[in-house]
Amino acid sequence: PDNDTITMTLATGRGQLTLVALFGDKQDKYPQLWELIEALQSGITNVLGEASFEPYSESRVHGTIIGLEGDRISDAVLNRNACRAFGQDREADLESAVDFLLSPNDLLPVSIQIGGFKPDVRYPFTSQGLHPYLRSFSIHGTKAVAMGWPCEKGRFPSSLDKLRRAFNRFNIFHKYHGSEDAYDNDFFFVLGSVTDDVTANAIADCQTQMRERLSQSNVPPITIDKDQLRIIAYPEEDTTLQHATPFTLEEAKKRISELKRFYVGKDRC
Repeated sequence: PDNDTITMTLATGRGQLTLVALFGDKQDKYPQLWELIEALQSGITNVLGEASFEPYSESRVHGTIIGLEGDRISDAVLNRNACRAFGQDREADLESAVDFLLSPNDLLPVSIQIGGFKPDVRYPFTSQGLHPYLRSFSIHGTKAVAMGWPCEKGRFPSSLDKLRRAFNRFNIFHKYHGSEDAYDNDFFFVLGSVTDDVTANAIADCQTQMRERLSQSNVPPITIDKDQLRIIAYPEEDTTLQHATPFTLEEAKKRISELKRFYVGKDRC
């Protein structure tokens, strides 16, 4: 979007921010990864039918790193997840968080493996207690979700969980880190929306077929570094990011005051 559109978007003061990877057109995604995404979307459509599945456009498919949702009181932005988890007002330091991402650090880049997880292989990790083959694709409510995990030279480190926890120092808390021992190393991305009238049998069939398709994938691990990260400004009610405005980290740093004013105003936590 051009600068005038961005300025008008930020001037509304009715939105939220989130930090994501791989947001944008297909040229902004790895070619082999995008081919896999298209194959999965086509496969879901074949199983569920066009009337029951709406694939997200190429620009909307992304992986969430950490939500930056908050509530603005005067010039302060209170982190929404801190309020939910701890019942406390904690002012998010968005400026320092962006500086952290732009500065050299040992938490970036993160290498992510998507697909290739075999059902008969015992991996040294689980996701929410489940085998990665089972978690590689699932339908949660009305969302079709695919998933990958950090992978480096055949090892599966906690790179993404550590990156998310690093934001605690800026009073920015991950949605799924509601306790000190909570753990979330999942790189998940939504492929599209499923209508709520799809039968349980159809969902089970779709999950089985997409998991098998993912297990046969040989997409090389993708690298997520600061150049692949975007801060997304979106209207409060637009949880699917259909009307989102992306900012590179450099752009976000320049417009940090506008981004803070974009948050929804509130009286208290």
